[in-house]
Amino acid sequence: MYVISILDTTIRIAQRDLCAIRWTAQILEEAQRNLIANRGDEERIRSRFRALRENFEEYEITGYEVLVHSMTCDQKDRHVLAAAIRGGASQIVTSNVRDFPQESVVDYDIEIVTPDDFLTNVLHAHPAEVAAVLREQAHALKRPEMTVDELLATLARHGVPNFAAEAETVIKATTPVQRD
Repeated sequence: MYVISILDTTIRIAQRDLCAIRWTAQILEEAQRNLIANRGDEERIRSRFRALRENFEEYEITGYEVLVHSMTCDQKDRHVLAAAIRGGASQIVTSNVRDFPQESVVDYDIEIVTPDDFLTNVLHAHPAEVAAVLREQAHALKRPEMTVDELLATLARHGVPNFAAEAETVIKATTPVQRD
């Protein structure tokens, strides 16, 4: 079964210039490895990550490696903070907020936010546009086909419940009433 990813939604939103996203080859490798370990379907996941690398080359940050040794966040995430600094990011979006203590990011003016908070903030800033993205995403899904409500339920289960709930409200408010 096709697994809806928060990344899919985020990329669609970024393609509309509603937010900026960046990554490194190392970040993508870790994400791919974790998805395979947690969800299986190795070939499909590898194929999706190959497509990300090929179609969104401009999102990749390079040249951050020289900064890694001076980072003071959790050792396994120092490459993430170094890349954020090199890429001029104002936020790091992660479910592992505790790995980035405030004292490790304060000098760089970088905020640590969860995926749920990040997407909810983008929704608040661009409600109609994000609603349109979600409608288009649901319409594009073929295996399995999904309604917008099913897409939102899937996103909620995968870690962005507040975003999904608020998006549902926005979508209902921006959907024209159909008359018989």
